[in-house]
Amino acid sequence: MQQTMLCSGRFASGCQPRSVHSRRAAPKLRSPLVVRAHVEPAEEEPSTSYSPAARRAHQLLSKPRAPIGAEYGEGFMQFRMGGEPRRLDVAALNEQLKAGGALRHRFILKPDEAYGTVFDFDAIVADTAAAYRRAWQRVAGQRGLPLPPHARLSMHNTAPERIIMDVLGWTRSMKEARAIAFELAETYSAELQRLGEAEPGPPGPDGVPTAPRLGPGEPRAGVRDWLASLQTFGVPVALVSALDRPTVRRALERMHLHDHFSVLVTAEDELESVAQRYLSAALQLNRPPNMCAVFAGTPDAITAAHNCTMKAVAVAGLSPEYPAYKLRSADVTVARLSDLTVYNLRRLFACAGDEFMDLRKQRSDDKPGNRRRVASAMM
Repeated sequence: MQQTMLCSGRFASGCQPRSVHSRRAAPKLRSPLVVRAHVEPAEEEPSTSYSPAARRAHQLLSKPRAPIGAEYGEGFMQFRMGGEPRRLDVAALNEQLKAGGALRHRFILKPDEAYGTVFDFDAIVADTAAAYRRAWQRVAGQRGLPLPPHARLSMHNTAPERIIMDVLGWTRSMKEARAIAFELAETYSAELQRLGEAEPGPPGPDGVPTAPRLGPGEPRAGVRDWLASLQTFGVPVALVSALDRPTVRRALERMHLHDHFSVLVTAEDELESVAQRYLSAALQLNRPPNMCAVFAGTPDAITAAHNCTMKAVAVAGLSPEYPAYKLRSADVTVARLSDLTVYNLRRLFACAGDEFMDLRKQRSDDKPGNRRRVASAMM
């Protein structure tokens, strides 16, 4: 019921209120609609007691594998003093780093010094894949978790948390999987610190340990002899690795190979692809990329070397994931580096300029005067 004043404007003072029925009911008050976004609770870090080396190892294991790079001959981006960018592709590096002057005459007298060699630390010099496998075995043994003996963990190319949850099926909790992943990174960093160490030999009949045997980080068979041969003939050597520089230097000192490499390209250089690592090594060696040879053990490294116009020497039998038939795209495939000689390195570049898609100079039988007249007629 609502009261309404019915009156005219002329007799407004004498109007009386009269109650009438309202046709519409009063609107009801509704509660305001509040929309809230559903926010997942942030996962806590598994622990803050892990060392910086373990965190670096976890970052290395979690990031995807580096791309091959230089599919179309791309190289680096160079910024000059004026600010204008300039692209340095593979062809430009081959032209700018070409030997000339006195250096060219020196290479005529000593042709072996004209070449550059690039070694892959992770696959050729040290067995980091075995250290990765031992880290998984130690974590599984400490936690009492099953680890199949033929599980190919390094081929999944994914974060260790996903391997723990989806491949091995150790847990369904992401928080627990991350804790196991950090424990794996701690163990893996400890295994990397042990690269090059010598293990004590088995005890003798009198209980005294015998001569120490080679540790798990001892260089591959034939690496030491091949590096000594290259050093004898003055061939510059570079080392490429995805690990950090202190870890690589420490491993080389324990292997007594630190004086064989004049250039180190490591994770501190922050290069995006495998091809950029090889091109950076060629730049620091002051050798054109087409005069460098890469010693690798994976198909990606061979493809990256060919994209950089480098020669690729593959070492077969280093990993069960890459048998010899997967390395057939290399220029030379050997069973061990001790089978090589410096003369084999020289023969790699003996056919330079005569291979497929190489630029060639075409000889003309016309006289110089005829060539000038033809050029004038064309103009």
